[in-house]
Amino acid sequence: MKYLITLTVGVCLVAFSMTVMANQAEDEAAIRELMDQLYSVYNKHDEKAMAALWGDTCIQYTRETKGQAAIEDLIAGIFDRHQRSIQTNILEELGFAFLTPDVVLMRQKVEFTNRYNADGSPAPTRRALVAWVIVKKDGKWLLSAALESTTE
Repeated sequence: MKYLITLTVGVCLVAFSMTVMANQAEDEAAIRELMDQLYSVYNKHDEKAMAALWGDTCIQYTRETKGQAAIEDLIAGIFDRHQRSIQTNILEELGFAFLTPDVVLMRQKVEFTNRYNADGSPAPTRRALVAWVIVKKDGKWLLSAALESTTE
């Protein structure tokens, strides 16, 4: 009888873990798609489309911005400082960790090209480590926070 109970519990645990792994694979694919969309609209300098990828709150460094219109204005300011020419490329995905089933921390190495200084002179390409906090809300993965650290 103990053997049968142990076997039953074991089969249930395996079945449950397979379901969780399948859901996690779907979530990982959705998160990668979100990041592809992010860099695509970033490189097109589309504030509205980029703001739509964020939840209700955008945290960058220590600055918190709430609401889609405010997030769109924040993004437009970033583009304006760089005369709408800046481009971002993912150099390497350093992986991500599910902190909870609905919260992910993703890390990437990226580079920023086509940058300009305040005086309009060309600025060198900048490389950075970026950590993203991504949350699942109403079944959709959305950006929540970003932290960037220059590497070169």
